[in-house]
Amino acid sequence: STVTLQPRGLGGAMLRRLLELGGIEATDRQPLRLTGGRFFIAKGRIWYKGRDFTIHFGEEFDLQFSGSVGLDGTLDLTAWVPVRAALLKRMKVRGPTATYARYLEGERVGIPIRGTRQQPRLELSAVDLGALIRRAAAAILAEQLRRQLKGRGARTRPATQPATAPAPTTRPAGEELINDLFDLLRGAGRRKQR
Repeated sequence: STVTLQPRGLGGAMLRRLLELGGIEATDRQPLRLTGGRFFIAKGRIWYKGRDFTIHFGEEFDLQFSGSVGLDGTLDLTAWVPVRAALLKRMKVRGPTATYARYLEGERVGIPIRGTRQQPRLELSAVDLGALIRRAAAAILAEQLRRQLKGRGARTRPATQPATAPAPTTRPAGEELINDLFDLLRGAGRRKQR
């Protein structure tokens, strides 16, 4: 089935904003599929298990939800949005947002949804993208260094070495160093996220 988001209603406006963060035009008709939605009731709230409740828009984009809705109508939810350039731009990330998004493919950002069912609000100011951007920047830097080392290795081959010489069995020391640096930066990014 397809759904057209109408401009009426605060819930529709919130969903449109979430779609826009994913770079999806909310005015387009989107095939819509719901999956999951397992929940339990405790302490006057309906709790979604993990990020099980998912709204799929076509095959390319989905929103995952976790948290709870109070029987009194209060919201304590998180929308898990895939990292895309549109999201990074909206969050005022400086730099090559399309490149960052490419390196962060598969990552998601949790955006709190508070307020009530009648007046939901996205709390974008509560989102910290610092660790993700550092991880993307480290990956970009490591890739650039690898390219430079590969280019340097090809230029510095002695002229007397035959073109058909067997490839060395070990990696050049510089490339090993770059890989170790990359692993170190990746590990630092994981520790900061915890």
